[in-house]
Amino acid sequence: MSIRDQEQRAREALRRIDEAVLQGDRKAQEAARRAQQATLRAQEVVRRIEVGDVQPRELPGKREDSLV
Repeated sequence: MSIRDQEQRAREALRRIDEAVLQGDRKAQEAARRAQQATLRAQEVVRRIEVGDVQPRELPGKREDSLV
């Protein structure tokens, strides 16, 4: 195997490593974004409960759209 081939293989290996790192970073950012959104939704639910502007749904048998 020539030095040129070895250098080319090394460059390819580095490129694959860089791609894997970038993909991992993207997944981590997506997970952080989803966690932030879930936290915001949970805070909104708590706020709505504390303020009292939530109207509970009726029981399934009592609702107009119920099939039963």
